[in-house]
Amino acid sequence: MLKYFNSRDIVEETEVVFKGILVLLQLNRFRQLNSHTIHTTMDKQKKYSPLSRSQLGIYTECVQHPGEDVYDQPFLYKLGQGVDLQKLREAFLQALDAHPNMNCRIVIDDEGSPVQYIPTDDPLEVTIETVDDIESVKPSLWKPFHFDGSPLVIIRLLQAPDAKYMLFQSHHIAVDGTTWKILFDDVENAYQGRPVGSEELTAIDFAEQETALRQTERLEADRQWYKEHIVDTEVETVLIPDLDGKETEWCRIELPLQTDPAEVSAFCKANGVKVSNFVCSAFALLMSRYTGDDQVLFSTIWHGRAKKELAQTAGMFVATVPLYYQLKADNTVADLLDQGREMSDGTREHALYTIGDAVSELGIRPQTMFVYQGYTLRDVVFGGERAAYERLFGHATYMPLSLQLFLGKEGYTLSVEYMTNRYSRQLVDQLVESFDRVLGQMMNLEKPLAEIDVTSPSQLQLLDVFNQTDVDYDNTQTIVSLFRRQVALTPDNTAVVYEDRRYTYREVDALSERIAQYVIKGQLMEQRGQSKACLSYAESRQKKTKGQGARSKGNQNYQLSIFNYQLLCLSVLLLGVTAPLQLEGSGGGSYSILSSAAILSWPSSSSRGA
Repeated sequence: MLKYFNSRDIVEETEVVFKGILVLLQLNRFRQLNSHTIHTTMDKQKKYSPLSRSQLGIYTECVQHPGEDVYDQPFLYKLGQGVDLQKLREAFLQALDAHPNMNCRIVIDDEGSPVQYIPTDDPLEVTIETVDDIESVKPSLWKPFHFDGSPLVIIRLLQAPDAKYMLFQSHHIAVDGTTWKILFDDVENAYQGRPVGSEELTAIDFAEQETALRQTERLEADRQWYKEHIVDTEVETVLIPDLDGKETEWCRIELPLQTDPAEVSAFCKANGVKVSNFVCSAFALLMSRYTGDDQVLFSTIWHGRAKKELAQTAGMFVATVPLYYQLKADNTVADLLDQGREMSDGTREHALYTIGDAVSELGIRPQTMFVYQGYTLRDVVFGGERAAYERLFGHATYMPLSLQLFLGKEGYTLSVEYMTNRYSRQLVDQLVESFDRVLGQMMNLEKPLAEIDVTSPSQLQLLDVFNQTDVDYDNTQTIVSLFRRQVALTPDNTAVVYEDRRYTYREVDALSERIAQYVIKGQLMEQRGQSKACLSYAESRQKKTKGQGARSKGNQNYQLSIFNYQLLCLSVLLLGVTAPLQLEGSGGGSYSILSSAAILSWPSSSSRGA
């Protein structure tokens, strides 16, 4: 069976191959340039373990973008004035001791594969430093991470003249969002003299268990579930770009939503719906409307901590999963939420088969990501005081469009990361406003999806005034009166040009007056056989509009067809057409209009006593 490729197919296939080559080149570079480091790092006394599938996916993405800040998470927290930095440092050290994976290191083994380990002789440092001006040092705070056995977490406490700060920078391959909350809660517990948590199962233990499970029949069962539930693997849900820039750049903005989180929470609790499913399903409906496609495919994440033993474990467990929806015309909100629940629960239950497997084996390519983050990273307390945060650099993905919904004290905030060469800020703003609008209308299980409007009142108002070019004018004037006014103003200016002939406004006025007299008296079609041609043309138009309609002089459409034929004759006259024109009738016959010479040979109105 032949497969025909268009230019887009070739570009995409080339990109996949190119990325694979990059991975191999990067691994080879580690072997060649860092062979001594790898040899000395692969200490026989250390226990090396494989990466989990989530970690391996992140590693592959990083190798494809060497030297860039992908999956880097540098946050600067402004601490309360009453926070004791020395006491906070001791609290961090105590919490880090309870969560050894915060000191996870990654190296490349002798086979060229990434492995991880926890050093016992190189603890993670927490420094206290003095800075003169925080704004001037911000650009130099970020340091790139390397998979060469160096730390993947950096903690620096900064004392400025007027404020205190904490730089917390971590690589996503070692730390996920839930880990931040676990660690920061334990830091605050230690600071306040309370006991910190303990881990029942380490992240490295989890990676080893997962690797073993993938050798069992369970992997094939999970693969089959994906094949059955993602019906169309070629669906690509992408917001239609409004820009076509050449240079790829990303931008991140954060916009507040008007939807009340308390109302969403109450609705979800009353109907047994997870908030994550509610907001993801709302996004699916939104993208269906924006793309005009009843099939929607995008990616999201879940915390990946299905084992209760991982509840207090630090590490990287987040799994990216695809969500696939098929929307139908008669669907209700309940139907949409049922689809979302089935996909969400299914991907979690069959998590051994990862999105990396689905991309490589099934060919799915989610181009958009939507994530519900909840409170994660937003409301952090150190020393009894809330800390304000600022993300310094880095972006979460290399997708054209990625959205994260956060829940804070002030309500929902939607963080949008998008490619500025494809999407304008105005389009992103409208998308966020539409999402807010959809959320507010979803809290009714029986409501048909067809009744949910993605346009807000302000957007409707914008549509009303968009390209509004109405101007005041004298509506008492007609085309005839306006033309006569122009004749009076510029009688000798050229009005019509046809081939090598030119007619002035005065000449066109005179010619049109002659034809008008014939039209008024009904004499135009009586000249030299024009009656037959005119009637035939009128019958042809009747067949096109009403079939075998009544051919009577009282029939308005019939009379209009005759008049249109007369006006065609007038056009022939004005343009000075030298040869008769042929009109094709609905029945396939031809109907002629005399040349201008023939029309001009008709008697003038004055000779007929007009």
